[in-house]
Amino acid sequence: MLNCGSMFIRRKKNKSGSASIMVVDKKGGRYQVKKSFGSSRDANELAMLVVEADEYIKKISGQGVLEFKHDQDSQFLTDLQKGFRRIRVIGPELILGRLFEEVGYYQIKEQLFRHLVITRLVYPGSKLKTVEYLWQYKGVLTDENRIYRYMDQLQEKQKQQVNDITFEHTRQILGDHIRVALF
Repeated sequence: MLNCGSMFIRRKKNKSGSASIMVVDKKGGRYQVKKSFGSSRDANELAMLVVEADEYIKKISGQGVLEFKHDQDSQFLTDLQKGFRRIRVIGPELILGRLFEEVGYYQIKEQLFRHLVITRLVYPGSKLKTVEYLWQYKGVLTDENRIYRYMDQLQEKQKQQVNDITFEHTRQILGDHIRVALF
């Protein structure tokens, strides 16, 4: 029900299964049907009837309406919605990507490695959640099986290289004062 002073739009279910749309006025505790706009079972038709009833209330109640619509509004909204699909989150990439490079992980040429490192820092979760994040925010289409296969490859072939890069970076920062290293 939309309320407008004492007048409002009522949607009343009928025994037949349809719904009726009417404008009702409440005066002195009693309801009086001012105008009936029809009935339907179709949700779209009912929505159109509600719009008609709302316009009727505005007309008879003397409410002024300011139109802020412009001829190109619908095209602008369509273009805006298309644009949202192309938006990519770059903040984590700017900050963590720079650290990734600084540490020296750029030496591992597999692009998925970079995606996984940054994504797991920003959005820790399951492999499935990682896949969703990569698609939604980076536009990278992959699946969890590819991630599992890459993790196996990382364990077998690149783990030592990652450890060496990490150790060397830590050594440079601490100036050869490393007391314990766990791998």
